[in-house]
Amino acid sequence: MPASDGSESLDTLPAELLLDIIEYFGEQEHLPKRDRVAFVLSLVNRRLRALTLPILAREISVRRSEELADIAHYFLGRGKERAACVRENVFRLQDMALLEGLTHLKELALAWFIEERLPDLAPFPELETLRLYIRCPAAHNLSVIYYSPECTVYRNLTTLHIRDNDFADWLRCRLDRFVFPALRVLHLQNTATPVSWIYAFIHRHPTLRYVNFSLHPDVHELLSLDALIKLIDGTGTWGQLVQGEDAGERDHGLPDELNVKGHVDKVFLDWRSEARRGYPLIIFTAFAFSRVPLSPDATKWDQPVGSPEPRYAATEIALPILDSVSFDFLFHVITIQQFLESMPERFPLLETLRLHRTGEDLEFHFNITMREVKYSDPCGTQGDCAEALKKWKALRRLSLRWDLSHQDQWSPDKWENPGRAVLLDIVEPPVHRYDDEMTVDWERMPRFGVPHCYDELLSKYPGILDLITDQIPPALRETFGDDFDLEANAQDRRVLMNAWESRHSQRVAAGMRHLASSCPMLEQIEWYPVGSAPNYDWEQPVRWLWEVHREKESQEVRSVTGELTFTGCMQGDPPPFYILVGEELKRALSEWQRGVWG
Repeated sequence: MPASDGSESLDTLPAELLLDIIEYFGEQEHLPKRDRVAFVLSLVNRRLRALTLPILAREISVRRSEELADIAHYFLGRGKERAACVRENVFRLQDMALLEGLTHLKELALAWFIEERLPDLAPFPELETLRLYIRCPAAHNLSVIYYSPECTVYRNLTTLHIRDNDFADWLRCRLDRFVFPALRVLHLQNTATPVSWIYAFIHRHPTLRYVNFSLHPDVHELLSLDALIKLIDGTGTWGQLVQGEDAGERDHGLPDELNVKGHVDKVFLDWRSEARRGYPLIIFTAFAFSRVPLSPDATKWDQPVGSPEPRYAATEIALPILDSVSFDFLFHVITIQQFLESMPERFPLLETLRLHRTGEDLEFHFNITMREVKYSDPCGTQGDCAEALKKWKALRRLSLRWDLSHQDQWSPDKWENPGRAVLLDIVEPPVHRYDDEMTVDWERMPRFGVPHCYDELLSKYPGILDLITDQIPPALRETFGDDFDLEANAQDRRVLMNAWESRHSQRVAAGMRHLASSCPMLEQIEWYPVGSAPNYDWEQPVRWLWEVHREKESQEVRSVTGELTFTGCMQGDPPPFYILVGEELKRALSEWQRGVWG
């Protein structure tokens, strides 16, 4: 009822106007649900609750049984005891009945039981995104995985994300039974399914624009870049070769549509034979790409073999280039610089490049921020990274990460030179890293990536104690002023990092400007100067993000501005370096920011 003074309240507004108000704020996916406008309004009264619940129920994540109980109770008014049938924190087919009624559901994420087939999505006509986290309960003995004899068509689904943490090869009995006519985004994590099956699945879905893929760590194979390029542009043929016209000699584990006659491309790299040729190799077990069709007919290709000419071109690429330390013999692995020099012709329309080069390269040490930005390859020839970037005509965003060695220097100057400060004037930031040669009290050391404080340097580097005490205090006073109180700030982890940034920001800015001036479309350079910890690849302790500002008319570089973030800094910790592209990258960064992990 209207208020007695004649004024209108929120509750007296027509339903159409209230919906407009709620929709005005959007779904606010960057915020936890409890902080969204729709959620707050749902707590006011029954009328607002009825209007807002369909909006809140567009995205459901059930990765634990207690989450399903809360969802069923909150959205559907069903008792929590009814939702308790979800056992051992995994979701089964019969549990889908608990979600019936959520007709406006657009995104669904489930911890899915390992022996189940893909869920029936008919009750959710508006569903666009499905995420399945395949799990096997610890006490469960894995038996025969359910195989669906019928082909299932998911006409509205545009995004499919499947993560397999149990090395279960969950997709093997299902790939040939999946048909997604509208699929645009595919994200497969920790996959144990034969890669040729995955490539054939991608080939059979020409609507795919974004693909994010990683092998399970227990799959000891290396992917081929040549095969990846054919997968992207649509010219590859994947499956098993049929040997003989009549005998039908084939791998009966593959469905008929994956058995093709003629040439079949190899998905893996024969690194032993390639290494003997002496050329640097590109070795990787994960990738991500986005692509655009080169013609209106590109997505209409329905043949089991690849097209004779490219149908797509890559616009985004993410690659983790591995080192050769764990192989039978050492061989040269391509460096970031060599990649930039040799690949622009293969990716002529590329706008985003994300490269992670693992391991320290002992052949040479590269500094992105040196004014000349030069490097040497193992054969002894010289190159210029800025010169290489001139060939990348469409590149807008460049993200680089590689492992620095303790010896990487900004210049030939040594620590002993006047004005130099040990640990503050090398390229590596002053953060904690694992080093087996150091004999220190590990119980007292911080976790990987945490910046050092001054007191910790004294205990971690006893061999250069005199250099630390002689050089760092004057360097800090030079940075922060003569009245800087080192004793009062000896435990502050931000001090050394701030000093490191201050001492090198002009040099880094000059290097970034040099790179940006050579690449006509470059807008952003993201540099991770510290590699990840062993077995903790998600930890990225330092990121230096640079934005390029250009003149409107001439597109000449007007300026570059950088923001350094590190673990524990005022701006917040830097995000991980994900091997993802497109919306999946944005989602991963949003979940990381909100503290949500898959």
